[in-house]
Amino acid sequence: MLKTILLSGALFSLLVVTFAGGAALWTNFSDAKHVEELNWALWSRKDPTSGNYSRTMVAHLPPDVQRYFNFMIAEGTPLRTINRIEMLGEFGLGDAKSHNYYPISATQYNAAPAAFTWTMKTHDTVMAMNGSDVLWDKTSHTKFWLFGVLPVARFGNNQDHLRSAFGRLAIEMAAWSPVALLPQFGGEWESVGDNHIRVTVRHAGLTESVDIEIGADGAPLSFSIERWSDANEDKEFRLQPFGGIAKAYKTIQGITIVSEVEVGNHFGTADYFPFFKAVVTNFEYQTVE
Repeated sequence: MLKTILLSGALFSLLVVTFAGGAALWTNFSDAKHVEELNWALWSRKDPTSGNYSRTMVAHLPPDVQRYFNFMIAEGTPLRTINRIEMLGEFGLGDAKSHNYYPISATQYNAAPAAFTWTMKTHDTVMAMNGSDVLWDKTSHTKFWLFGVLPVARFGNNQDHLRSAFGRLAIEMAAWSPVALLPQFGGEWESVGDNHIRVTVRHAGLTESVDIEIGADGAPLSFSIERWSDANEDKEFRLQPFGGIAKAYKTIQGITIVSEVEVGNHFGTADYFPFFKAVVTNFEYQTVE
């Protein structure tokens, strides 16, 4: 009798685990499918930019800002913003004292300043993780899974997360979507010191200012913002330094992007932790029909 009870209990437990695992796998699949649908919708959007770049477009801006644009966009280049990026790199789950980096691959779609999707998975490590970050007009989420069945992060659909996600998009615009920062497309520029410039981006009631350090040729060297974030010991949302360093550049169809970058929380302080390091392996713009 006892043996029968134990076997029945074991079978029931196995069924519960199997059902729970199957449900988790289905949710993970649904997450991925949803992002694929967003990617298709983003890639199908009409690019809000048009025309070709001319230095006269930025001639009224401070000289440092002009140098940035003239480095990033070649004269006569067709203006476009919607892009797709593939990257390889490392993602850290630690802090300034203990890094815990894992090798990753990731794909990102951008339609700045309105939306981005970022999907990532780890490679060559016992900790198999996959997931996504999404900003889609007035909503955002972070969803990550361990081994495909354990949800390790499911955040979003609130104003704190949306504000933080918009900060990420704004700082990445300066590296990957410079056309979207032209004044005729909404970028508000000022010079804040020798070789330091600032752009303010606004969209759907959100505002973010990005500080950019540039070289003598106008190349962006570093980026920083005061980001709304809970990446702190108190796990409370507040403004805190966030930023990164440009390490290499690549020009695609007349537009220069940062092709190697590191970014992290508490940029410029002793607690700076570059939790994301990446090299762009492929970059393409939406095909213009």
